[in-house]
Amino acid sequence: MEKLQPEIIKQGFESTEKAFSALLPGNKFLELKDKKDNILKQKSIATTGISTLQKQLKQFKENESQRTDEDLATEQSKKQGEFEQAKSTCEELRRKLENNNEYLSQLKKLEKQIAEKEKQSKRWRLLNTLIGDRQGKKFNDFAQDLTLSQLIHLANVRLKDLSERYKIDKANEDEDDGLVAIDEDMGGQRRSVKTLSGGETFLLSLSLALALSDLASRNVEINSLFIDEGFGTLDPETLDQTLDTLEKLQAESGKTIGIISHVASLKERIATQIQLTRNGQGYSSLTVKL
Repeated sequence: MEKLQPEIIKQGFESTEKAFSALLPGNKFLELKDKKDNILKQKSIATTGISTLQKQLKQFKENESQRTDEDLATEQSKKQGEFEQAKSTCEELRRKLENNNEYLSQLKKLEKQIAEKEKQSKRWRLLNTLIGDRQGKKFNDFAQDLTLSQLIHLANVRLKDLSERYKIDKANEDEDDGLVAIDEDMGGQRRSVKTLSGGETFLLSLSLALALSDLASRNVEINSLFIDEGFGTLDPETLDQTLDTLEKLQAESGKTIGIISHVASLKERIATQIQLTRNGQGYSSLTVKL
């Protein structure tokens, strides 16, 4: 107590009893303390708000425009014009968009109509692909190409009996001739028929003639076949092989095969002959030898 006495006197109390009687009740003290804390809290919030407003005010003052009302009015008028221009552009784009949607709708209708027309024209396109123009040239070329391929196949079958050296083939686009000879003795080299000897050309021609007879006899009965000359270009071995092939063909098919030639060695192989003898003064006589 003695230690508190100086402090009590310092606070303006005469005695300890009077200082004690001046004390607030505990509940009243706590109530006042809460009010004090609340006031201090609100003061802190207000202080912070004031500081923020002062900073904003300082920033606004720094950014405050120095332009006059006339300048601001001019800029406002300019901005208004830009706004009207942008608005007009938007309206134009909106109109174009509407037109585009309408065009798309029309396009879908046209595509549907085109699809229907495509179905209707399918048969005509097919005919155009197969036949071509009204003269049918494309179809003729196609049919002729098929016929030529079949003819070459049959010719190669016949040519195998006449000569194992050559085969016949259609010319490629970079080859000038219509037909080429494949030389098996030269590793399958493709040769122009113009480079063949007379005897070789005769063998290829004979094979094509026989193939043409085979091809035609499928629809038309052919009972006779005449071969005019060319035998004089053959060497004796090839000549014998060619005659053997013709005799085999005659035996298998029953065709009458006639050979027109001046080669004397053929007389020994052909039993039935019609000999033409010149009598002079432009007259000749025929003799049948059985």
